[in-house]
Amino acid sequence: MKNKGLIITLIVILSTFVIGLVVGLVLLLRNGDMINFNFNLGNKKMNLIDSYEALPFEVNKIYLNLYSTDVEIKESTNGDVLVEYYSNRNNNAKVEFVDNIIKVDESEYDVSCFGICNTRRKVVIYVPNTYKGLFDLNTRSGDISSKTDLSNNSIEVETSSGDVYFSQTGVITISTKSGDIKINKVFKDGTLSSLSGDIVLDEVLKRIIISTSSGDVRIDKLEIVTNSSISTSSGDVYISNNKSNCYVETKTSSGDALINKSNRKSDLVLKINTSSGDIIVK
Repeated sequence: MKNKGLIITLIVILSTFVIGLVVGLVLLLRNGDMINFNFNLGNKKMNLIDSYEALPFEVNKIYLNLYSTDVEIKESTNGDVLVEYYSNRNNNAKVEFVDNIIKVDESEYDVSCFGICNTRRKVVIYVPNTYKGLFDLNTRSGDISSKTDLSNNSIEVETSSGDVYFSQTGVITISTKSGDIKINKVFKDGTLSSLSGDIVLDEVLKRIIISTSSGDVRIDKLEIVTNSSISTSSGDVYISNNKSNCYVETKTSSGDALINKSNRKSDLVLKINTSSGDIIVK
């Protein structure tokens, strides 16, 4: 009888756990969060699902709202703006053109993957240097990369889990919850924030605002002309070549500060704050 009672108790506990897990998953899905248990069992080929091509002056914005989908931005070879959507599954979003906006929105489609599956998707964007419109890129669990010159564009990026790489940017805003940010050259304004991930910039030429909760900040060449700031809760800040004629104002709660170049009489100010980490400016 004792064993029977113990078995009944275990069954009740297990049933309660399963019910709670199912309810939790349903609530997360209703809130728009992506649960993706994807065990890769092979490289199933992706096919071109949909695309849209337009002249540069016809497009004001390229808008993406994606789940577990990578994004690549490439240089156009024919002078047009082209957005291509690839996938290896049946149920997919479409590439739409509405009010001078090319968009791919996966929020209206069932793109979740539970159990053992091999889902792969990507969006490829081709733009010429004559395209002056906005990039509005939103991903949940997907990388974003660009090797082309986007110094004449405005870029807004928000990602929950994925790395971000750009070669050359003009005005750029990036917010990531988990992932590294790497930019070769920021020509104009950069506003970068990360909850967990490193931020690496090869060259900054005008203005930069950086905030990170957990991650290092590294800048190889800094040549700002407008007041800028860098703050991190847990991570080091390292600037290897400060060519700016600025005053470097530092504050660290737990860490050392080594500043080799700073002009106290300059009206141009670079503020660097760390809660736990070293600051080095050369």
